[in-house]
Amino acid sequence: MNEKGNLTTLRTHYYPRIPDKCLFEPDQVRLGEHTDFGSFTILFQDKVGGLQVKASNGEYVDATPIPGTALVNIGDALQFWTRERLKSTEHRILMPKTNKENIERRSIAYFVQANNDVLLSELQYENKDLFSHKKAFQCTTEPVTVLQYLKRQYKRINLQSLDHYSD
Repeated sequence: MNEKGNLTTLRTHYYPRIPDKCLFEPDQVRLGEHTDFGSFTILFQDKVGGLQVKASNGEYVDATPIPGTALVNIGDALQFWTRERLKSTEHRILMPKTNKENIERRSIAYFVQANNDVLLSELQYENKDLFSHKKAFQCTTEPVTVLQYLKRQYKRINLQSLDHYSD
């Protein structure tokens, strides 16, 4: 990690206070539903909260910050490698629900990626499938590298291009 050929990233997120003149609907989404594309993410939230994660029943629940703890999200690559035994965590950020909650929000996310040239393929150990059940998460239609997958996902959601990174 943190070497040439690896896009592991430490990022700060800042959500400013919403001006009083701005109107929004209850449960309006501030940052849309998504999963993280890499292996996993370690998230450090402030006490404000606002993050929601999708529970196994399909409903979103608050990921209430707990002082002194970090939240770990499974990413798409780890879901693929484990054939869905570990699930990529869908999550979102809602607009503040009350004036009391309408304050600045900050978090720090450490997005852990495998090296760019690692192939997204099923894990093997001693020439055997590491996970023998049949259902497999299809994050790709053909074998691709981690960097190729990230480029596709960034393009799909219109994020800044990763085209300047070479395969």
